[in-house]
Amino acid sequence: AGDADMGEGGGEGGEGGGVLPAAVVEKLDAAAATLSAGRRKRPTPAKLATREAIAGWKETSAHSLHQASQRGILCLALSPADPDVTLTGGVDKTARLFSRSAGKVTATLKGHKKAVTAVGFVAGGEAVLTASLDGGVRVFASDDDGGKWAARARVDAHGGAMVTDAAAHPAGPFALSSGADGSWALLDLTEGAVVRTVGGGGGDGGGAIQAIRPHPDGILLGTGADDGAVRVWDVKAASQEAAMTLAGHAGAVNAVAFSENGYHAASAAEDGTVRVWDLRKQKTLHTFALGAPAGAVAFDNSGKYVATGAADVRVHVVKEWSTLATLDGADDRVTAVAFGPLASFIASTSMDRYLRFGGAEE
Repeated sequence: AGDADMGEGGGEGGEGGGVLPAAVVEKLDAAAATLSAGRRKRPTPAKLATREAIAGWKETSAHSLHQASQRGILCLALSPADPDVTLTGGVDKTARLFSRSAGKVTATLKGHKKAVTAVGFVAGGEAVLTASLDGGVRVFASDDDGGKWAARARVDAHGGAMVTDAAAHPAGPFALSSGADGSWALLDLTEGAVVRTVGGGGGDGGGAIQAIRPHPDGILLGTGADDGAVRVWDVKAASQEAAMTLAGHAGAVNAVAFSENGYHAASAAEDGTVRVWDLRKQKTLHTFALGAPAGAVAFDNSGKYVATGAADVRVHVVKEWSTLATLDGADDRVTAVAFGPLASFIASTSMDRYLRFGGAEE
C-alpha cells in the first residue's frame, strides 16, 4: 500500500467574506442549471436493486482498518469513478483508501494531528479531501499512474476551530465544511482558500455544527447542529441567517443527507431517531426510532431507499417507511453509511474500527 504524508503540501487559505465573488456565483449558477435539469423527473433505473433483493442482504465482509490503539472509524466515501474503492477516516488521524475486491488498504494518507472527521472524493474521483479536528481540510491527488498520493492543498477552514464535517460541492472545485465554532464555510480547493464563512461563536444560535451536506443543485446546503435543528442555507445569500430551520430532534444532529431529487432531507441525531423531511412543506415526513444514538443516514442515488446507522445499519423504503434489511454486525455505534451504485451494496463504518459491506450473499 502507498503512503502519503500530509504535513508538507499546499498552503493555508485566507479569510472568507460574507459575499461571494462574481466568478464563484457564475460557476455555482452554471452548475446548478445543469444539475437541476438532469435530476428532475429522472426515471427509476432499470437495474436498481429490488426490494426483494435488499430484503435478503447479509453482511458480506468486514475489514479491520486503522490503528487499534486509537479505535474508531468516523467517516467513509465511495469513489464515484470506481465503487470498488472506499475512503475512510479514523480516530488514528489517518485516511485510508481500501480496495473492496482485493480486501486490502491501497494507500494511507497521513499528516493530520487529530482525528479525521470527514472524507470525500473530488474531481470525479481523481482527488480526495480530508477534514480533521485539527482545524484543517486537505486535498490529495495521486500521480499519473495512480500510485503515490501527495498533498496538493490545505485550508485552515475555520480559523483554527475543529472541523466537524466536510463534503465535496457538486459545482466542481469547491467544498463545504462545518466547525465546532458554529460556522460553515465554502472552500475553493484549487486555490486552497476560504471563499466564504457564515456563523461562528454559536452560528445561528445552534452551537457547534456537526454535519454539513450540499443540496444536489449546489445552491442550498444543509447543516445539523448541537441544538437538534437542521438548517438549510442559500450559499449565495448575503444574509448570515438560515433560509429554513427544521426543528424536532431532542439531541445533537450528527448527520444530514439530501435525496437525489432534492425534495427530501434526512437527519440522524443523538436522540436515537432519524427524521425524513419534506423541504417544500418544511415538515417531518417520517421518524425512525432506532433505539440508540444515530450517527449516519444516506439516500441511494435513486431516492427510493434510505439507510440509517445507529447500533446497527437498516435499509428502509422511502414513502412507505418499511424496513427491508437490518445488518447488526457492528460492535459499537455506526458512524457512516453509503450505498453502492444502483443500491447494489451498502458500506458502513463504526467505532469498533471496522469497515463493513452488506449485500447479496455471493
